[in-house]
Amino acid sequence: MLISYLVLNIPDFELLSLPVSQIRSVIEGIPLIFPGQCDKVLHLLKQAGVNSERSTRLVIERQDIEAAYEVAQYAHLDNTVRTLKKEERRLLGLIAGMEQAATGVSMSEAYDAARASARIGYSTFYKSVKKFDEMRLVDVNFLHGRGRTRMITLRYEAERVRAVCGC
Repeated sequence: MLISYLVLNIPDFELLSLPVSQIRSVIEGIPLIFPGQCDKVLHLLKQAGVNSERSTRLVIERQDIEAAYEVAQYAHLDNTVRTLKKEERRLLGLIAGMEQAATGVSMSEAYDAARASARIGYSTFYKSVKKFDEMRLVDVNFLHGRGRTRMITLRYEAERVRAVCGC
């Protein structure tokens, strides 16, 4: 994943009632998950301002931005999983439970486990995995040199996916 750092270069711009010089000193060096997407960066800063106000501080501090970043980092996962059907959530949680470090899990292993835990046909399984890929929850790639073997790799940490899926 590409990580960039936010540096504000507009000298007199004020955001959340703070001069940029103060904001720059707080957020410089904090990695953002949304490089090049100004609207999401501004939303992150807005949420950091809300966090600061909740703590009755007049200045946004590093901990406010880090807390906002932790929430924003998994916003896509939380919102997307919420739209899935119960069976799809269970399948995604099953795949997350099978995932080994960086290697992922083969499509056939995932199907065998899904078929053993619930009555599911291959077409339904394949459509669900394809949906997860299109929703950017997993990556499905062909394994080189092994025919049409596909590997499923999670885009998020397996423990986090299992927690969001309720497994």
